[in-house]
Amino acid sequence: MDDTEWTRWLTEPFRGRKVILGYRLVAASNHQIETLRTFGAQRPLLVSIGRGTGPVPPPDTHDLVEVAGPRPPTMTEEVRQNTALASDPPPEVRAAVESYDPDGEAIWWLTPYASNADCLGRPVLGGRPASWAALEDKTLDADLWREAGVAHSPSRSVRPEAADLRAAADALDTGAGTVWSGDARDGLNGGSDYVRWVRTPEQAADAETFFAANCDRVRVMPYLEGPSCSIHGFVLPDGVAALRPVEQVQIPDAGEGRFASTGMSTWWDPAPEVRNAMREAARAVGRVLDRRVGYRGGFSIDGIVTAEGFRPTELNPRFSGGLGQLARAVPSLPIELVQLNAVRGRDIRLSAADLEHRIVGAADEQRSGRLMSIADSAAAPTESVDHRIGWDGVRLGPVDGSATETVVRTGPSMIGGRLAMWELDEHVIARGQSALPHARALRRFATSDA
Repeated sequence: MDDTEWTRWLTEPFRGRKVILGYRLVAASNHQIETLRTFGAQRPLLVSIGRGTGPVPPPDTHDLVEVAGPRPPTMTEEVRQNTALASDPPPEVRAAVESYDPDGEAIWWLTPYASNADCLGRPVLGGRPASWAALEDKTLDADLWREAGVAHSPSRSVRPEAADLRAAADALDTGAGTVWSGDARDGLNGGSDYVRWVRTPEQAADAETFFAANCDRVRVMPYLEGPSCSIHGFVLPDGVAALRPVEQVQIPDAGEGRFASTGMSTWWDPAPEVRNAMREAARAVGRVLDRRVGYRGGFSIDGIVTAEGFRPTELNPRFSGGLGQLARAVPSLPIELVQLNAVRGRDIRLSAADLEHRIVGAADEQRSGRLMSIADSAAAPTESVDHRIGWDGVRLGPVDGSATETVVRTGPSMIGGRLAMWELDEHVIARGQSALPHARALRRFATSDA
């Protein structure tokens, strides 16, 4: 099958049907709305959690209802809000859904965090079963790595009490401090909101207070030096497709003891032996997920490439941001639709080996990167603006003879403030190069121009 024929098969569950897209930023819904329009779905209802940064789909392509209420202050709260909304839609959404689909024949297309149980009496595509979501807890990962036979760094899961945390840190610190990560007691957490890099007694005291209020267990492990990255797999009935590495661009702040998640890039390449080890880790973990919970679809393993090789730090048993980055790199490959069909138990009409070959080959050839930085702003923007500025290899600034012209887009952030977004292409980054210098430059630009 060519990509168009394959996409036509994968969109068959939508064909001729009403579709409810929830819960999404309007600016992040262009591709889904265009896919539904192209492959024969009825005009969708978009359940929006905000405008977002970037172009929005034309108003005549969809119906729209916006969730009322304040925007969440952190990425963790955004994820939890999204999950809660999908489980128990608020009155304005219920009313809009019943008006749009009075006969109850529509189908939901939800985000990866949501449950895939029926919602308002209508079937759900996207999301995942509760047994899969329960595995997204950093305090459970060590058992998974051991079962899969994946090399990993030592860690301890302890109660969020000062004596236990400091004893674990003393035992595991190899000289650069330790990293403390909280459990998912109150729901998923993301954006490094529940991660602390602890090097000083003051940082330890602050972390102890935070985790005591928010968690039942905390994982402590050594701080690992090296590039932050992820590897992805797809579990299908006949095996596990192992994909290619994605750089998780993280800016560590030793003074604050925090990590800023600033985007992802497929421009970066680890050494071939590291890449091979990462892909074998994905295969092994995918087989464990299949045995444990009958897992289907994509997942990611985040980690660090240390001097000793790749060391995993967390599992994301869902269609993760890195898979989204691969999808942006190769828009002709319907990776998100593969996920929807695989989770539903529908034949994707490709073997795991063929899926791996198709995605890895295309993603190695076509690279992409998207960086984002949020800055506090006295007046949060309501519209997106494209800034044509120069990149001289170190900083973003005026366009002159020594700088390459590039575009940074600014606009409203979901969690408040002003978002700066930079799409990296071959004019500003080379194959094999880390995007960390670009992320630092974007952060300086965002804060200086807020």
